[in-house]
Parts: sequence; structure tokens; C-alpha cells
Amino acid sequence: IEAGVDGVDIRVENHGTHTEHADEYGFNEVILEEARRRGQADIATISAVRGDAYTDFLRRAKSRLAENGKRMRINLNIDWFRPDPPHNRKLAYPANMDFNWRQWVDEGLMDEGILRMFALPFDSIFNDAIAGEMIERCEANGIPLTVNRYIHPTGADEFSRARADGRFSGFI
Repeated sequence: IEAGVDGVDIRVENHGTHTEHADEYGFNEVILEEARRRGQADIATISAVRGDAYTDFLRRAKSRLAENGKRMRINLNIDWFRPDPPHNRKLAYPANMDFNWRQWVDEGLMDEGILRMFALPFDSIFNDAIAGEMIERCEANGIPLTVNRYIHPTGADEFSRARADGRFSGFI
């Protein structure tokens, strides 16, 4: 904010978690205490606690940015924000954490969204149920969407297809 940026882009995807035991992540005492308060310190509850804490972080970030006239974009990771994420993308995301993207959209926590994919094919933005729901929710909430895709040899065709679609405001 103090640097004079016009907004902040939030992306949970990393180039790698660089840990040998990613599934053992998230068991610090404050998380376990909240999971026990909710009735059970199992993986599902721990993931919910961590997801709720992340959503609260987004709320606070959105509030602070909005107070200062700044915008917040959130990457909607088509690969990972689904019940059946590709195993080869596991090291790019924090483990044991629910990503409550529907809540983020419905609460208006984003001024803009970015549909991001890496493992899934480009066509997934047109024929995947999760991508379709992301697009529909953002449209219903008046949130502009940009497509983020590493350009492949057919990248020009992908760019043209996204641009011609009409539902997307940009291509990264």
C-alpha cells in the first residue's frame, strides 16, 4: 500500500513447498487447539481451521486494501481448488488446508479473479465443471476474470479463443 501499487494479486500456488512431509504440515498448537475446540483434531477439521484462518486473512487484506483505494485479485486455481486435484501439483500448494474459493467469491473478497491452470489442459476453462462454476459465480457477482496460462506452441490459438469468448477481461 505504501509503495503506491494499485492492487495486490493473491496466489496460493508456489513453485514448490520443498518439504519431504507435506501431509504433516499444519499441526501447530494454535491450529490443534481450535480443531479440538471444534470437536475433533482430525485432518478434515485441521484443514477447515486452516482454511477459515486463510479466509480471515483475505478478509482483513481486502478491508485494508479497500480502505486505501486498492484492488485485490485472487487466483482461482482450477487445478487445485477441486475434490480431485492432480497429484503432480501437490508440492505447489500448502497441504491440509481448505481453499474456500466459493466463499471468497460470494463474500466479495476479490475485485478481480484469475483463472489459473497448470496441469489441466486449456480446454478445461470451457468444459470442466469446476472451471464452469468459477466462471458462473464470478459473473453472478460482477467479478471480472482473467485467464492465466503458460503459452504452449498453440498459445496463440488459446489467446484468441479466450479473447473471443467474451467472459474474460484479459489473458496473462
